[in-house]
Amino acid sequence: MKKNYKINKKNANWNFKGKVYKNFDEHVNKSVPLYQETHELFLKISDFFLQENSKIVDIGCSTGKFINNMYKKHGNNEKKISFVGIDNVKEMIEFCKKKIQKIKLTLKILILININLKIVQ
Repeated sequence: MKKNYKINKKNANWNFKGKVYKNFDEHVNKSVPLYQETHELFLKISDFFLQENSKIVDIGCSTGKFINNMYKKHGNNEKKISFVGIDNVKEMIEFCKKKIQKIKLTLKILILININLKIVQ
C-alpha cells in the first residue's frame, strides 16, 4: 500500500532577530514547559556520555546559556572536550560571544535554506 504524505507548513511570522536576545532567556523560561529542568537533566546525564575528545554541539544555542553551563561542568576536565554553538540569528551569536568571551567555544552562524522534502517508502 503506497502512502502519500503531503506536509504543508507555513512559517509563523515571528523570529529571534533584532534585540530579542536581551530578554530571550527570561522569555523562554516562562514559555517553554520544563525548559530549565531539561537543561539541568542534560547537564547531569552528560557525565555518562562524554568520552575523550567529545564535541558538544548546541544547535540553536541562542544566548549560549546551555553551552556555557556545559563548559562550566566539563571545560576543565581531562577529556579534552570541545564546544560548538550554532544559531541562525546573527544577533544571538554576537551576544553569546560577548557574554562568554573567556571560554574556548566555537560559535557559528548557520544559514538555513528552504528545501522540499519528499518522503519515500
